[in-house]
Amino acid sequence: MKKILYFIFAAFTGILFMSNTLLAENHELLSPDGKIRVEINAGDNLEYAVFYDDMQIIVPSEISMHTEKHGVFGIKPRVKSVSRRSVDQIQIPVVKQKSAEVREQFNEMKILFKGNYSLCVRAYNEGVAYRWESTIKDELIIVSEEANFSFAKNYISWFPEEESMFSHQEREYLQVPLEEITYERFSSTPMLVDITDGPKVLITEADLQDYPGMYIKGDTKEFCLKGKFPRVVVEEEQKNDRDVVPLKRADYIALVDGSRSFPWRVIAIAPEDGSLITNQMIFLLSEPSKIEDP
Repeated sequence: MKKILYFIFAAFTGILFMSNTLLAENHELLSPDGKIRVEINAGDNLEYAVFYDDMQIIVPSEISMHTEKHGVFGIKPRVKSVSRRSVDQIQIPVVKQKSAEVREQFNEMKILFKGNYSLCVRAYNEGVAYRWESTIKDELIIVSEEANFSFAKNYISWFPEEESMFSHQEREYLQVPLEEITYERFSSTPMLVDITDGPKVLITEADLQDYPGMYIKGDTKEFCLKGKFPRVVVEEEQKNDRDVVPLKRADYIALVDGSRSFPWRVIAIAPEDGSLITNQMIFLLSEPSKIEDP
């Protein structure tokens, strides 16, 4: 009798495991030149992974956004639809910078989830970026955001370590192995990870509006970096002409319009050091000028 019950339990457990596996959705996005691949897995949690020339740069990393009244984006996600588009055009900067013209070429995938939110992912030849978008009528209180960047090995990072989030962000870039970046240590962005026998990986953000800037800290998980976000300031003190010191903070990181796009989380990929200098992703991902006749 015990053997029969054990067999039934094992079979039932196997069916549940297969059901969860079948419910998970996997979506793939390639850069225009085919060298960069992004994989999105929508199972119990939302995860992404990044490959360069079939070398895994970012191992599966969970991402989510916790709101106060509208659930958690990315937890038990239910995909409603997936749309794709490709762009190849020339952008002319209003203020001349690295070049008079910038080629904008990317493939984009937008995954719409039940709950009035979506994840937009772009693959450029120079890297990848993702951001959350919401179409919620009410104001949205963002309690926290989970932005993870997990690596396979103990690579060396260039870590602009901070002592406080009240900072001018003029830091020395320290060479620090990933295993030494503990949960308590954090840096401003951008920060760099040097993949052994692979490219340089630069972690930063773009199109930051009405939202806290992202810092990078360590995690309890091995070789994992994650975003750190300061909470909203509700009381402050003007110390001098340059410094306004936070005295009290709220228990959330943002109070925003519920129908909006959030900042891009950017992973620039450079096969050579010089490619970091010519990378235009931050410019291309930022909101265009609103001045009609500059």
